[in-house]
Amino acid sequence: MAEVPFTQSAAAAPAETMAEVPIPEAIVGAFIGKGGSGLRHLGRTSGCKINMPRREAGDTSSDRCVQLSGTSERVQQGLLL
Repeated sequence: MAEVPFTQSAAAAPAETMAEVPIPEAIVGAFIGKGGSGLRHLGRTSGCKINMPRREAGDTSSDRCVQLSGTSERVQQGLLL
């Protein structure tokens, strides 16, 4: 019986993962950066997708959550930055 070479298909693509990181409200502006430059830099450097949802009306918490999504390696890289 002949061996069939293994090829990676779309079904075997790396699994996506997501992490949420709380950011204190006092530094949210500095974290986002002018015109979103801080978030773009984080996304470009780590290779993961960055999302920072707007606050819902009536939310009084002292932190905002940043969501990092992508492969586990890219999310880990984002968490290290």
